[in-house]
Amino acid sequence: MKKTLSWLIVVGMMASILQSNRLVAPVKAAEYGTNATFIATRFVPIGFNRDGSLLDRSRIFPWQKGAGEEIFGRSGYLMPDSELATLYS
Repeated sequence: MKKTLSWLIVVGMMASILQSNRLVAPVKAAEYGTNATFIATRFVPIGFNRDGSLLDRSRIFPWQKGAGEEIFGRSGYLMPDSELATLYS
């Protein structure tokens, strides 16, 4: 029984290695732009530009457009105040 099971496993592994790829559709690139993820490779201190110079007082981050732009959370769903949330727990 063990030998039969071993041979079935070996035959199954060989069949998976030697399979033909005729049924697989070729991979194609997307024809339109998609959303992407940004990975920070270096950190920029708050209030400073990427080259180390101070920003004007209306901006906190270099990529912020101006003082009225919401930068934490999104419009209608802001990020919670974490200090306030942990103070009373």
